[in-house]
Amino acid sequence: MPAAHFERLGRVAPGDRDIRPYMLATAPDERGLGYALLELADRVEHAADPLAALTLDRAVAEQPANDIRSVARLFTSELHDLPWYRDEEFWRRSKASP
Repeated sequence: MPAAHFERLGRVAPGDRDIRPYMLATAPDERGLGYALLELADRVEHAADPLAALTLDRAVAEQPANDIRSVARLFTSELHDLPWYRDEEFWRRSKASP
């Protein structure tokens, strides 16, 4: 899967729009939004003070470090799967396709 998604977390202060503070999580696709929501859940789950964990001093923008985030092909048989696994051209083709 190409790593075209990214996530951005931010907090809008009351004076910014004359409304209560709220958390804003944005992404260009559903996968990126899923990662943004998982980041928020992770902050809450592992914090001593969950509410404080959601307080951001600045916006956070992240994107994957790797172009390929997973391999959606099972390696089940050495006889049948070892040839494609060792084929460098296979991995170049896979990286270029969405």
